[in-house]
Amino acid sequence: MTERESEIIELLHKEVKPALGCTEPIAVALATAKAAEGLRLHSMTSKNPSKDAPIEGIRVEVSGNILKNGMGVGIPGTDMIGLNIAAALGYICGRSEYGLEVLKDVDEEDVALAKGIVADNKVHISLADTLKLLYVKVSVTDGKSIAWAVIEDDHDRIVETGIDGKVTDTCKSSEGVTSPEKSTLDYHLTVKEIYSFSQTIDFEEIEFILGDRELNLALAHAGLEGSY
Repeated sequence: MTERESEIIELLHKEVKPALGCTEPIAVALATAKAAEGLRLHSMTSKNPSKDAPIEGIRVEVSGNILKNGMGVGIPGTDMIGLNIAAALGYICGRSEYGLEVLKDVDEEDVALAKGIVADNKVHISLADTLKLLYVKVSVTDGKSIAWAVIEDDHDRIVETGIDGKVTDTCKSSEGVTSPEKSTLDYHLTVKEIYSFSQTIDFEEIEFILGDRELNLALAHAGLEGSY
């Protein structure tokens, strides 16, 4: 395999990946789950641990595109739409290690708890002051501490986490600039090159795409069989 072929396959892996639900609210759920994990870890290691302390508030700041695309789409496992329930579920049952499948463990009890959080007006959505097309910052508090997580540029790219004003993890440089990551346009692909790649690459190198076909086909069948 040539270096250029490896780059194209890298792009395919980056752009074609499983996600449980529309990626805008799922990104919010992922950021919330990451922030909640930081809050719970901090609570367990503090002088006054409160692992099961009730959530006092979830503040979600998003870019315009996330707000526009995420407010009206359904959330898998629920009969609700939008970013509020996505954030609440991210706090209740989300696991950041699952990436864009962050909510795959959701059950009826989780949904009931998340609906309670939303009904109690503990989730607050606002438009972030950012020029980025894809930006999510979620802050969660149990009344004692505040933890946050930030996603930028890609739906599953967590660039910063923190607790009580202190950054705990980041993929930014010491100058505060986000570490460069190639976007689709950075690969400078042409239609001619894509066609040539598709005709010459060994099938085994791109066979993984069939897994995505199976997921989409199962989704299509579910849509035909269910009443949504």
